[in-house]
Amino acid sequence: MVKPRFTVFKGLSGLLSAFGEVKPGQSTMVSNINLKKEGKQMKNIKIKKYIVGLLFSAFAYSPVYAADAYLGGGLGQSEINQSFFGEYGNGYKIFGGVRVHRNLSIEAAYTDYGNPRQNFIFETNAEGWLVGAWAKGLLPVSENIEVFGKAGLAYWETEQTTTIFGPPLTTSEDGIDVAWAVGAKFNYWDKISMQLEYEDIEAGGDITNRLALWSISALYTF
Repeated sequence: MVKPRFTVFKGLSGLLSAFGEVKPGQSTMVSNINLKKEGKQMKNIKIKKYIVGLLFSAFAYSPVYAADAYLGGGLGQSEINQSFFGEYGNGYKIFGGVRVHRNLSIEAAYTDYGNPRQNFIFETNAEGWLVGAWAKGLLPVSENIEVFGKAGLAYWETEQTTTIFGPPLTTSEDGIDVAWAVGAKFNYWDKISMQLEYEDIEAGGDITNRLALWSISALYTF
């Protein structure tokens, strides 16, 4: 079973190592698999440079804004899309961050996608989770309502068990890919806020190609 336990540290170390230096002149085998990995690596390097730029820009604003830390949690409907089918279930997330500017926060989260399943043609049970970091842009639209968008990187793991005929077949995957989200935040109380959010990660696995969560969350600002 794919459960966070100590593998969360693997995800955190994977995110940190993703920003490491890429050494020139590394040898590559002339094969379709390695070419695919090399192309994905170059794409991720460009994305990581862009996100690092966002993070530095965020901290550049912090001296002129009283940064507020916050913690939150949410529940919602999850989806793990593998091959041609999507499995749906109930998921949750735990997150925290620092609002370093009126229009910008830095946020990290752990999301568990529960146990999505589908029984169309054949039975498929899936499990998955991710840990990630985002730059979160916020735009007030009224005194108490803000809309937001997030972009960042996340380490994910999934496991799928498929039963067609005979014994079930289990496969597992993991990776680091771009994650994004959009939503609305409602600030009707002094320290407590509510938010509606859709988050998505375009997973680059051989089987897993998307993980998503529709959620409603509560936040507490310190």
